[in-house]
Amino acid sequence: MKRTAHLFKLGHTFARFTRVLRSGVFCADLYRQANPDVPVGKYRALLHFCKHGFEEQREWNQRALGRWLVPHLLDGTIDPNSVNRLRQRMGALNNQGDDLLEKFCDDQSLSSNNYAFHLAYENQEYDEAYKHLTQMPMQEAFLQHYIFARRHMKMDGLHDAYKWALSQLNEGGDFAVRELVAARDIAAAIGHPDRPQSEFNQLILSAFSRLSMQNETGRLRALWQIGFPIILDDSDGLITCCSPSATMRQTC
Repeated sequence: MKRTAHLFKLGHTFARFTRVLRSGVFCADLYRQANPDVPVGKYRALLHFCKHGFEEQREWNQRALGRWLVPHLLDGTIDPNSVNRLRQRMGALNNQGDDLLEKFCDDQSLSSNNYAFHLAYENQEYDEAYKHLTQMPMQEAFLQHYIFARRHMKMDGLHDAYKWALSQLNEGGDFAVRELVAARDIAAAIGHPDRPQSEFNQLILSAFSRLSMQNETGRLRALWQIGFPIILDDSDGLITCCSPSATMRQTC
């Protein structure tokens, strides 16, 4: 059983690696600049990112096109060959290929607002970036609201982001580690309205317990990033996670 699970994880990682590699939008050098512990070499850095980095919410310092499309490549919802063609054509046009971008979005069932947000943000056009942010559905804009508020103290939209996260957590929705970190920070920033902090932390931990982590190190690193001190208990395979206001025992 363990061998089957291990092979499944290897296959999942390899599929992610292949899709991102074929797309050509991931820059290993930028990833290594932000994470000096990552192995040297294009393929080893990308493998680290696909296996650990994205789920661990490592800083990955990609250009706007990569920031927009890599999450879709990881979950397999877009075609990497189409991404590669778009990258090459937009590069030849100095990123001015609006018609190409529109056709790509139609073919891949994407909205260009997310790319426009990242591009404006990359160019330090922050008013323009925020305009695009407000035009995105919250499911797509949740993390971007968090990014914007962290760096520019732009609190507009955080209450809506909190309400969306709370509803998803209540319904048992799937969250990645980076989204759980964002939900925790957004709730703290606006004072945990409508829900005591201890109850909200329990929702965060419940969502974390549903995550499928690649290995024990990644799981513990992710818990640490979410912000709960950890006490390991080898006797029964449980982890005690202590929040500032409550202690919760959670099977992970």
